[in-house]
Amino acid sequence: MDKVNQFFVENSIPFPVLVDPSGNTVSKLIPGGDTVPYSIIVNRNGEIVSRHSGYKSGDEESLKKELLELQSK
Repeated sequence: MDKVNQFFVENSIPFPVLVDPSGNTVSKLIPGGDTVPYSIIVNRNGEIVSRHSGYKSGDEESLKKELLELQSK
């Protein structure tokens, strides 16, 4: 959780972020979805625009780009 919070502070993320360390929300949204981390990006209309499962080095840059593009819409 410290790394997650640090990422959002360092990158001045200007939107709400739901963190689900227990996996309760993910299990309701994705039956059988137990890969951590699992990210769901939702637009201003509440529509899911992308999903990301797991993590590999460099993912944070592509996620940041995707979020900034979505923010500018």
